[in-house]
Amino acid sequence: MGRPSQGSRTAIVTGAASGIGRGIAHRLGRDGWSLVLADLEVDGLATVARELADLGAPACTVVVGDQSDPKVAERTADAAVRDHGGLDGVVCNAGVGVTGMLDEIDAADWVRAFRVNVDTAFLLTRESLRVMKRAKRGGSIVFIASKSAFGPSAGFGAYSASKAAMVQLMRVAALEGGPHQIRVNAINPGAVFAGSRVWEQGVREARAAALGVNPQALESFYADRTALGRSVRPEDVAASVAFLLSADSALVTGGVINVDGGVAAAFPR
Repeated sequence: MGRPSQGSRTAIVTGAASGIGRGIAHRLGRDGWSLVLADLEVDGLATVARELADLGAPACTVVVGDQSDPKVAERTADAAVRDHGGLDGVVCNAGVGVTGMLDEIDAADWVRAFRVNVDTAFLLTRESLRVMKRAKRGGSIVFIASKSAFGPSAGFGAYSASKAAMVQLMRVAALEGGPHQIRVNAINPGAVFAGSRVWEQGVREARAAALGVNPQALESFYADRTALGRSVRPEDVAASVAFLLSADSALVTGGVINVDGGVAAAFPR
């Protein structure tokens, strides 16, 4: 793809302050990527930046702001070029969990699910495609969707539909990016609890109630129903991200990798 040497690769990671995003930042930092870390959480971003420095990772840039704001998305992509000389990889990971039955959910919550989960991915992809096309050296964009994109759950309609929209957006971006050697793929993780803020604001309790389990047993419930019987960790997702950003996946685009321990209902179709 005409990519620069490993030591000079630059990637953006959104939702980088916690959970999956933090795990991805750690993995890419250890792999020698220069990073632009984006999130709403000022303190969380500062913590991750310090952790990367302690790991000996290249210096990173921090962008605080709402990625559903077109100006913030533009500023994020521009930061990669301004501070690191280019943009080679993008991880669209910003997301939110939204619960509620379809006949009960507030319209504002439905809109919020799509604004945070889909609009952020679209806007940063748009800006990244522009930057990558100008540079004429290709690139790789990874969407962090969810097993819910293929295996929806009652009471989780807004979240499931928004993640499905992310997957279809990825496919279109892969078609449009292909002629420019820009690859676009998605990862569908299972439930990740370690360090994740997705389960806050009553989401954990709502999902537990919908599934008929104790909220404290929710992680075990998700693990036990997988083929491998294991919980998904941020580093599991990060490993697949590292693969999709690397030359090892040079002919992979428009694809979906499930990182969920094996949930039959969520197998890609």
